[in-house]
Amino acid sequence: MLIGLLLFAFSCNEKEYSTEKFSTTVQEGNWKVSMFDYTDKDLTGYYDGYKFTFTTQNTVTAAGENFYAGKWWVKYEGDQLILTLDFPKITPIQLLNYDWVVINYDSQMINLSWDNPYYGGTDYLVFEKLQL
Repeated sequence: MLIGLLLFAFSCNEKEYSTEKFSTTVQEGNWKVSMFDYTDKDLTGYYDGYKFTFTTQNTVTAAGENFYAGKWWVKYEGDQLILTLDFPKITPIQLLNYDWVVINYDSQMINLSWDNPYYGGTDYLVFEKLQL
């Protein structure tokens, strides 16, 4: 699956996407984690059954077995569109607390990466829109 993600991926550099367009997309509907590769381990199962909702007030909630509320924001750093997630320091939700590079996105899927300095690799996070 990771190879497919990488083959499908294109960079959001050169400001192909505006922060406003991304914000509008992420706020439309609810999302689930469909893939989370952290330090070369598949941790997707930690988030099974969780529904993520991004609001216009820059709050993000994860509702499932437990309920977590945090903050989110989007910005450009250089030529990279960055989605920052900031949840409480409680495992496993805190594992999402990074400045994620937006690899690509559309109305149904958001592909993110983070260069993890702690183990020298890249982590990947994919949000998929929940269907009604």
